[in-house]
Amino acid sequence: MGKRWYEGTADAIYQNLRLVQEHNPDHVCVFGSDHIYKMDIRQMVDLHKKRGAKCTVAGIKVPIAEASEFGVIEIDEDWNMVSFEEKPESPKCIL
Repeated sequence: MGKRWYEGTADAIYQNLRLVQEHNPDHVCVFGSDHIYKMDIRQMVDLHKKRGAKCTVAGIKVPIAEASEFGVIEIDEDWNMVSFEEKPESPKCIL
């Protein structure tokens, strides 16, 4: 509703923080609007609640040859996100 349009997902979140704070929801799901998703998020939300997480990020495995086209998430043995690289030129193989 502002004078300028969203400049990406992070900016859209920033511009709508007031609405989130005003309604004080238990959970907020954020999706990129430039993708089509075919997933049932209930499984992710259930795990998020079970672990008492503050933030949960969905990701999929891609071949290492294609990884430079995506944001790359590194996780530890407990599935906690420990790093993120946006479209790295030389992505490291993360299993």
